Amino acid sequence: MDIRTVSSAPKVLELPGITGRSLYTKDNLELVHIDLAPGRFIQEHDLPLHVIFFTLEGQATFKVNNHNYTLEKNQYIEVLPDIKRAVCNKSKENLKILVIKQNNKQN
Repeated sequence: MDIRTVSSAPKVLELPGITGRSLYTKDNLELVHIDLAPGRFIQEHDLPLHVIFFTLEGQATFKVNNHNYTLEKNQYIEVLPDIKRAVCNKSKENLKILVIKQNNKQN
């Protein structure tokens, strides 16, 4: 059994004011911690994966299929495969999100 920290996890996304770290990857499951500084955003994109975004700290503004959703701490949103999504930090505090990706496709 290993005890790990977010700060020691490998970076998978690094842009000005945005850091993503891979916390866990195994079989069809991946956990990513994303930290967005105030005013930063991840552009609209889609993935062929089932994704849950869980807000750890701050307030997130998600755009999913052209609808806007505001998530507070301890709230989450589920996004199905191939659905467009974006996230923005409109607050004055850092936004921390746990991204849970599940690939249900068979190899």
